Amino acid sequence: MKKKTDRIFDLKKKCEILIEHFSQKFVLVTDVFNLVPTITKLMLSYNKIYFIASGAFSDMISLEEIDLGGNKLTYWNREWFQNCPNLQDISFFGNKFSTIPRRAFVSLPKLSVITFGGNKIATIKPGAFQNLKNLTGLNLEHNGLTVLDERAFPNRIYIKSLYINNNHLNYLSSKLLRKLYVREIIMDENPWKCPCLQRIHDWLYFGSGSVKASVHPCRTPYDPICVVSLGNACQESVEEIMTQRYIRVMRNLTKPLWAACVSMFS
Repeated sequence: MKKKTDRIFDLKKKCEILIEHFSQKFVLVTDVFNLVPTITKLMLSYNKIYFIASGAFSDMISLEEIDLGGNKLTYWNREWFQNCPNLQDISFFGNKFSTIPRRAFVSLPKLSVITFGGNKIATIKPGAFQNLKNLTGLNLEHNGLTVLDERAFPNRIYIKSLYINNNHLNYLSSKLLRKLYVREIIMDENPWKCPCLQRIHDWLYFGSGSVKASVHPCRTPYDPICVVSLGNACQESVEEIMTQRYIRVMRNLTKPLWAACVSMFS
């Protein structure tokens, strides 16, 4: 039998909190969790969260990992994580973000894993990844990126695993390639121009990086690798007609095509 002095949480011990698949829409208000300063992992995926107040996770000084994937969030606010000096891993996979803003992670000095796959991101603002120098993983797969702006990154950044597969990318600029040091890159299911794809492979070869194939049920052995363009040089421009032609080919590869696959190639 518990004594009256017993507590649900021992505030001196590290703990993890899991709240998933909540059936109703809800918001997170300011200072929800900071009464338990020993939380190291906070799992809040698939809860229909559509709004988070500024400072909702403030002063969580022990927090190392947070998962807010599969919710209904539409924008990023760096004020969510004020004074979270040990946060290393954030996941917002499968929300509805369209933009990663400037200085998005500037107050998170230990951040090493960033997951924004499965959103609707079309724009990453200049300076978005400012102050980040060494990432274990950056996941931008399954979005709507047509350009990966070199101004979003600091002058030198090491990324162990970079996921940019299933976007609308025709090229990576030479300025971006000079900034990035990548151990492995997952980049299939983009409408690459063939000369631009070859330049990426050359960059990886001389930088001792490698290409890794994505793994999901929409892939087939007949997926196009790149789109032939005029000339042997990589033209750093977005080609909308080329991209739409690539998407049509991808949509017609497998019939019947799963609903999830149709949404990916749209």
